[in-house]
Amino acid sequence: MDERDEARPGAVRAGDATVYPEFRLTLPNGGPQARGRVLPQKGMNGSLKFLVLAGSPVHPEETPGIPPYPAAQRERLVADGGIRRGSDRWPNRWETTRDLAHIGRAGR
Repeated sequence: MDERDEARPGAVRAGDATVYPEFRLTLPNGGPQARGRVLPQKGMNGSLKFLVLAGSPVHPEETPGIPPYPAAQRERLVADGGIRRGSDRWPNRWETTRDLAHIGRAGR
């Protein structure tokens, strides 16, 4: 990264020339926005991994059609404290308590 990128704390370099800024993901039904960063590592399917930042809101209901692995990963994060049920900051939502890397199936 160069000086210009260092002044942008949300920027992440992946490869030699690409800089990825922080991204925001709006939760369903006009909900609040979760914040994240793209990581330089690639997942099993070749796409870049990402990090959901601590303090981000989490939709409390499971989304229909989500495969078993992500649902199980979510339950593990609740069990180990990575996701807190309930939030003082986000009414009617859950909240991430630490930065959570999307690890995909390889992280099992």
